[in-house]
Amino acid sequence: MLPASFFIGLLSIGSPLRLLWIFSSIYFWFWYIGIKNAGRQFYVSGDYVKAVAAFKEEIAKNPKSDEAHFNLGLAYGKLGDRQSEINSYEEAIIHNPNVPEIYFNLGTAYNDLEHFNNAKEVLNEAIRLRPDYLKAHYILCKIYAATGDRENAMKEYNAIQKLDKSTADELLSVING
Repeated sequence: MLPASFFIGLLSIGSPLRLLWIFSSIYFWFWYIGIKNAGRQFYVSGDYVKAVAAFKEEIAKNPKSDEAHFNLGLAYGKLGDRQSEINSYEEAIIHNPNVPEIYFNLGTAYNDLEHFNNAKEVLNEAIRLRPDYLKAHYILCKIYAATGDRENAMKEYNAIQKLDKSTADELLSVING
């Protein structure tokens, strides 16, 4: 049985209500993911152990799925298993090296383990892929500040200021120590 949003979306394509297509498409996409992906169902419900098992099963069926490896990393992160989280993100990157969110999550996992050089490297890659990636600039700025690299912290601060002045303002005290 399909949700009502599917039919609303179809009706809105050729009518003045075509803006409804965007919202009904998003809703339908989430509905589809929830039904077809057991791992996502477990993850969203907070059962991360079952999510890990489901994502591993998905990977067994499709070992080259960057999405499954990424989702497995998310579940491991929720369980606090940073090394498995890192391994999953690294595997996702092997299968699709052009997704900045994978690099960002990998960078935050490295940061959590205080592997700052690794974190800086992958966060810079996320920014290379998406120069306006505010969250990556933010974490990178905090890492530079925490490791005493004021020059690079200020470079990130300047980039953040161009993207979001209020976020930059809250970082100034972190940079100035």
